[in-house]
Amino acid sequence: MQGDTAAAIGYSHLAIQAATDAQGGLPYSNRTGLGWLMLGRALQQHGDLDQGRDALNRAIMHLSNTVDVAHPQLLQARKLRDEL
Repeated sequence: MQGDTAAAIGYSHLAIQAATDAQGGLPYSNRTGLGWLMLGRALQQHGDLDQGRDALNRAIMHLSNTVDVAHPQLLQARKLRDEL
């Protein structure tokens, strides 16, 4: 939000790790998906489009298995990925 993409990338990695730890062995988590979405957005803003696309694909994988097809963050992840 403040334009510090390097910090956003770091915080996104922390969020993904915390969400993954909380999954309890389940293959997918909407919180993990949201972490990947944050990372994808930060990487995109940072100019790292390939890694951003990978992160968005991971977000889509998690979110598409845990939320409704019309969920706003799933739609956002797909839109951002398709724009890359």
